[in-house]
Amino acid sequence: MSTIECPPIIRVLLSVPPDRGAVSNPYITLLESSLPSSVDCLRFSWRRAFFGRYSIFHIQWIEYMATSATPWKAVVKRLLARALLIKLRLTNTAVVRTVHNATPHEAPSTASQTIMRLFDKACSRRIYMTRVSLQAAKDPFGCFIPHGHYRDWYMPTYRTNQYIVRPNSALFFGLVRPYKGIESLLNACRAASENVHLTIAGRPLDATYGDRIRELASNTSQTTLILRFLSDRELWNLISSSSLVILPFTRVTNSGSLLLALSASKPVLTTESPMANELQAQYGSEWIMTYDGDLTADIVESALAWAATDKGVLDMSDRDWSTVGQLTEALYREVCSTSG
Repeated sequence: MSTIECPPIIRVLLSVPPDRGAVSNPYITLLESSLPSSVDCLRFSWRRAFFGRYSIFHIQWIEYMATSATPWKAVVKRLLARALLIKLRLTNTAVVRTVHNATPHEAPSTASQTIMRLFDKACSRRIYMTRVSLQAAKDPFGCFIPHGHYRDWYMPTYRTNQYIVRPNSALFFGLVRPYKGIESLLNACRAASENVHLTIAGRPLDATYGDRIRELASNTSQTTLILRFLSDRELWNLISSSSLVILPFTRVTNSGSLLLALSASKPVLTTESPMANELQAQYGSEWIMTYDGDLTADIVESALAWAATDKGVLDMSDRDWSTVGQLTEALYREVCSTSG
């Protein structure tokens, strides 16, 4: 490994394409805005990946480098991905990966898994957003940079004191996918007291799974379904006016939804996991309640009673994006100054 001079402005290509219309990913936008002027961050396109000039390729959600909505598009993407890997190697372009998930939420094909392994093998460094995931990975190229909070995205426009909290109201929000334990949540709330109300908000994985959730919720008046994309205002309104956020994941490495709930100073009930345990140790059991095993009506009712106490505003200054940006820029500079 040789040391080279790092340019004063580091040009980084993210693996995430530009936002489309009103749909954006707050995590990526906040990451970009947190970086100092010494980093020039670019959004992904295949033209830019092959013909643009950049020193670092930063992969977010590695599975999207090899998967697509249709089989033929996935084949084309995998061919382009193989060509890009060759280009990155020939130009000695450093590759950084943020490990959002230990494994993809939906199992990719064998061919896609091969591409993912090749990109992962090309990485100079990997970013883990919890200390426990870094420790579990035993990755000599790993480092810890925390996931920032979401207050800079929502709170300048939507203030928590504008909302009246509805008693005994539980909320699940985010993409509606099978691994998130939504069926068990519906069953538990159906068996709970009649004054318990559940809202499930988010876009389903596909039409079939959306129909499955509608069928399970059809026999109770205690559940409201909003199975579509929500605007920032709609989502913040729902979180702020709910008593409790419930995230009954069956498996999880990181959770932006959990951090968004905490950013709104909203207590969270979630499955026990290394990630949840780390956050509970960091912020206290007054903000995060975990459970092991099946989610039951008793657990939901107990969590709602626990959430009803006034908890004030959670201090999340340790997740300020200024800190995230400084740590990320330092990593970029370290990676950029080495080659070979």
